[in-house]
Amino acid sequence: MTQPVTVYRWDDVGAPQVADGRPSEYIEVFKKCLVDGYGTKQPLGWTIAEEVANPPFIAFQNNIASGGSGGTVMMEAPGNAIREIIRVQSALDFAGQGSFSRAGFFFGFSAASTNANYQPRNWILIGTATAFYFFAFSPIRATYNYQGTTTCVAFFVGDINSIYPNDTGRFTAMSGVKNATSFSWSYNLNYKIVDTTANNVAQLYPMDGSGTPSEVSLVHIFGGQAGSTLDDTFAAEPEIKMLSPLYIVSSSSFYNSPYLNDTTSPHCRGMLPGFFASQEAGYRDVGYQPFIKAIGSQQYMQLPSSHSNRCSCLWLNLEEW
Repeated sequence: MTQPVTVYRWDDVGAPQVADGRPSEYIEVFKKCLVDGYGTKQPLGWTIAEEVANPPFIAFQNNIASGGSGGTVMMEAPGNAIREIIRVQSALDFAGQGSFSRAGFFFGFSAASTNANYQPRNWILIGTATAFYFFAFSPIRATYNYQGTTTCVAFFVGDINSIYPNDTGRFTAMSGVKNATSFSWSYNLNYKIVDTTANNVAQLYPMDGSGTPSEVSLVHIFGGQAGSTLDDTFAAEPEIKMLSPLYIVSSSSFYNSPYLNDTTSPHCRGMLPGFFASQEAGYRDVGYQPFIKAIGSQQYMQLPSSHSNRCSCLWLNLEEW
């Protein structure tokens, strides 16, 4: 059963703003989108499992009543200084700060710069009661549909669309790197899928609730990457005729996966909700982001390449997952 999607943006009326680039400002964005709402927009229906003001810490749980797993994502920083890295990590079992188990990989993000033009303060959160994507780019890239190796943020949190019923291990968080304590423009989900290959970007725990995870990668039917380096595709504006889900697999190489016949951690676990790769490439030179296009009867946002020499084939559904 699909769920309606809500899109939250920094330029909405009443939206919280990243003014200086402090962790507390980013955390406030998540609180407003997930729990409180702002302006005329209702929240997604997540709950706060725990919050500490100083140093900043917050844990959000997705909505069980709406079909969610009850998984938790934790965000914390060692302080509230500008450019302080916010550490993000999922957990299937959360009892309190420092007390959790069946955790996912951790990764971080930050404002990265003290120069407001280069801080990823133009944020977009797209989600449901059970999962969301978060993106942020700097004002200096607002007139480009590619990031050009400037600081950007792109990650996923929540329940995957498991192809198996009653999958208790479907909650995760992924950003393109695993267990990273630093932050870079290349440590993001769009870089891993568009500019390189998305190998071992997260870990999922077995469907039966046991505690030994498997590392997972993202693949689609058109190949390992979702972008083009051909110059003639940069200005192209093709109609998007075919989309492939981003499948979550235990190994990017099917033939030697140790999970092919595993009944609790199968080789293919499911798909990322609402996220697709197209066989057509283009729209790099449209001159603005976020670029939104109607594909079929629904609206999609294109995820820009993190680099300057590639255009993206990644699309996120903005209406239902």
